[in-house]
Amino acid sequence: MVQEDLLTLGGRIYITNATIAGQTYSLVIDTGSSDTWVASSLFQCDSPSWSMPLSAQYCGFGALYDAATSSTFRPIDFDFSVNYTGGEFLRGQMGTDTFGIGGISKGGSPSATVRQTIGVVDEGYWFGDGITSGLMGLGFPALAVGINSNELNYTSVLFTL
Repeated sequence: MVQEDLLTLGGRIYITNATIAGQTYSLVIDTGSSDTWVASSLFQCDSPSWSMPLSAQYCGFGALYDAATSSTFRPIDFDFSVNYTGGEFLRGQMGTDTFGIGGISKGGSPSATVRQTIGVVDEGYWFGDGITSGLMGLGFPALAVGINSNELNYTSVLFTL
């Protein structure tokens, strides 16, 4: 049996650890979207109303992902772009990398990972918690907003693992 602990913030937001390129990141679990994204080490935090640069700490991300140091990252020639109802917005590039969560993987091997399409976010505004590095969407692929699921033949994490 494989088990992965969930954290909760205020009983409303659930967080789990996932691996991307062998590194562990805390991701918000979102059942209302299919987009899976992680903040880049190059992330530029912008003001939500003036689009002016702010200190990266203002957006409140945890560990940041560095695609340049990942030997398994493969860029895709598509942009990632998503807007949330709370005024948050994120922009970046699309790519694929190895992805795993709680030792669960396709085929049931606890040490295996899958190749997952992710958004690598390098600009935007996010009201972060200082813990999470991104979001893992568990919805149907058709719900993907930041990813053009039809052109990419995108499959969300829920269906990849």
